[in-house]
Amino acid sequence: MIADRAVNGRKLFTSNTANRVLVVGNANSDPDWGQINHGMMGEQSVGIEQIRNDSISTQKILNEAITREKLANEPLINHHQILTSAVITSKIANLAVENDKIADNTIRGEKLIPNIILPGNPSVPASNNYQMRALRNIIISPDAPSGGENGDVWLRYV
Repeated sequence: MIADRAVNGRKLFTSNTANRVLVVGNANSDPDWGQINHGMMGEQSVGIEQIRNDSISTQKILNEAITREKLANEPLINHHQILTSAVITSKIANLAVENDKIADNTIRGEKLIPNIILPGNPSVPASNNYQMRALRNIIISPDAPSGGENGDVWLRYV
């Protein structure tokens, strides 16, 4: 019976296709040339040092193999890894940048586009520093001033 399944030297050392290994695909079957698949690899059999640069591409990553939970513990992208002009408006989700996420003095007048339209009823914080330029809340009303704050400008018309 061994003669029926014997493997000679020609079978051991030659393959018609490059990058193949001699494998037993199914139990009790003859060995044949094939590629290694995930079922043949044990846990942690490939470490970081065995992975060449750029050898894992997006197409090679199974759907949902990388999840939010797997990424939560480490920052993956820092400001050194972002190319110039890589973050554009269309890549930022609505309401993704909130006031508390904007660092002090990161938005300055020279960074703003001209003729900005502020929707709704925008207002500015109260201030009693009248010796410098500032945005002011301006109320135009036929009524006498009431309920204003420091720095407000109230214009009464008749």
